[in-house]
Amino acid sequence: MMRANRKIHKAKNIIVSVALIIILMVLMILFSEYSSTLPLRIIISVSIIEYILFRILSCKVDIKLKSDKPYIVREEKVSVSVVINKRSIYPYKKVEFNLKYKSKYGQGERSKRIVLELNDNRIESKKVVTESLPCGYTAFTIENAYIYDILGFGSLSINNISENVNVMVMPTPKPIDIELPKMPFVSGDESEIFHEDRGRDSSETFEIREFHDGDSMNKIHWKLSSKTDELMIRDSIAAIETNIYVYFDLSKRINIDEGLEKSISIAYEMRNLGYAFYIMWFDKDAWTLRRSLVSEYEHIENAVSEVMKYDMYEVDENVEKILERFMNENHEVYNLSLIHISEPT
Repeated sequence: MMRANRKIHKAKNIIVSVALIIILMVLMILFSEYSSTLPLRIIISVSIIEYILFRILSCKVDIKLKSDKPYIVREEKVSVSVVINKRSIYPYKKVEFNLKYKSKYGQGERSKRIVLELNDNRIESKKVVTESLPCGYTAFTIENAYIYDILGFGSLSINNISENVNVMVMPTPKPIDIELPKMPFVSGDESEIFHEDRGRDSSETFEIREFHDGDSMNKIHWKLSSKTDELMIRDSIAAIETNIYVYFDLSKRINIDEGLEKSISIAYEMRNLGYAFYIMWFDKDAWTLRRSLVSEYEHIENAVSEVMKYDMYEVDENVEKILERFMNENHEVYNLSLIHISEPT
């Protein structure tokens, strides 16, 4: 498709150039007097110089995408900025390109043909707004980009195009009523159920404070201390114990947007009521469950961002066995209404 578009644009440029030359030659024949041909000669000379200049300078033009926001909520429209660096003062008329975007949990790739009129600035930024997108990460990319000369007749492809830009669409939390246990607790050894990096205990939290006499030098946070000009330490505080889990279902049997919105709504309601809990999800590549501790509001956003890096999956017997094993433990699990474990035979 890209090669076909380039051939079309190349053919168009040739046709336009040939047509202009023919028109000029006809005018020169009709007006053979010196006084009449002089302006035409000037026009031809200027056109040739302009075209050569256009071809040389257009090779330096680059175009890239920039995300206006690192993440948005589902109801918002996504906007990305297109930054065109001309690297010269040549007055290009416009740029034209395909803006393609594909959502991680969406259906297929979409594309929009964008035409942006340019001003006289060497670097220009134009905002492009798309429709609302599904939850998850959406990758934006530019393809088939062309820049037009001062008159808008000739165009050349832009080869200097930046990499993809990812925008995360967060599910929107909504008011929800849930029943909570009176006393959360932890029981049993879960190390065989959950995949967790050794040496990074998700239940251990820390605080940053000033260095006091008697503190160990090993606890000093050197990077932060260099910024504050005071010795700061990273001190561990009491571990948080909880057996409450909010499950984020990434299976293909559900409506992913509705599922994520329900899960995040439960998570925020948990935090509103003062509970610490785990956000839990299934990793189909590692065939294991993963979890992230939530004890503050900002932990929810971080955990959901991590969840949405994982792919959706088909539910089979192996997935059911892992989930069934987890359900047999002594946990308070929320949003499991989306899970239908087969009864053992």
